[in-house]
Amino acid sequence: MAKKKVVGPLADRTTRNPFRLLNPSGLVDAYSVIYSSRNGMRRIGLKRGATYVGDLFFHADDAALPADQLADGHIVLNYRLRDFANILDLLRNEKPLYLWYHGANSDNGLWSGDEPIGEAE
Repeated sequence: MAKKKVVGPLADRTTRNPFRLLNPSGLVDAYSVIYSSRNGMRRIGLKRGATYVGDLFFHADDAALPADQLADGHIVLNYRLRDFANILDLLRNEKPLYLWYHGANSDNGLWSGDEPIGEAE
């Protein structure tokens, strides 16, 4: 299988940082916390500039999590409620922060710093 030629800002990172090549979802630079009074649903909206690029939904700890999804460039990730405080802490304190989506049944999430949290297979 032939490799694709990478150009632009990813060109120098294809070997060292494979998640950016496979899925350059990108930088998250702002967020909004939504806490619904009716159903208690907690959600964090993620923004890049003035554009919402993703949502993090928090479900009851004992509930089955829906599959993560990507639709029209908008990423939806699902977490357990017990993760809410940790993710909020990450958003408040870690910069730079990146969002990535690797597939509905794959490892998706947030990472901080220059390197991803794992290696692609």
